[in-house]
Amino acid sequence: MVNTIDTNPLSTYPCTRPWSLDEYFDQKGYIIFSGVFFGIFPCVVVYICYFEILRGIFITNTIFATTGSSKRQTLEDQRSKKLLLKLLLWLTVLFWVLSLPFTLFFIYLRAVDKTTVVNNSERFFLVHRIVRFLLISNSFYMPSKVLIIVKVLKELIFFVRVCQKETNEN
Repeated sequence: MVNTIDTNPLSTYPCTRPWSLDEYFDQKGYIIFSGVFFGIFPCVVVYICYFEILRGIFITNTIFATTGSSKRQTLEDQRSKKLLLKLLLWLTVLFWVLSLPFTLFFIYLRAVDKTTVVNNSERFFLVHRIVRFLLISNSFYMPSKVLIIVKVLKELIFFVRVCQKETNEN
């Protein structure tokens, strides 16, 4: 298989690379499907999940609901809620900033004419490298994000157990 933009024999590659600037235009269906279901859809799911957690904390008070009557406990609860809000917002923004540009870049490439990409290949090549770096960075930071989420969930479960114990004692 020969590289379709640069027909130099030294630029051959043994397989199809839909995420390269050389062959993306032959893979329209794959890029759109992958972009929607592996790029945009996860961002929407993350937003919905975190929004529901924040709604449960601040609006409906079903998460971190206070059961004690002391003002000190209420202040600690408010501090915990604000810390959790900051953490969830940071994780959501980090996920969007690191994963969404790659998808949007290739959807944009599908929308522009092939000759535009060929004529501006240096600029598109640079943008392609940047969005690939961001996507790889997302994979690098994912274990850290998972550890933070697990820690927060452990604290949330501990807090729920303490609240249930105080409710049962009263």
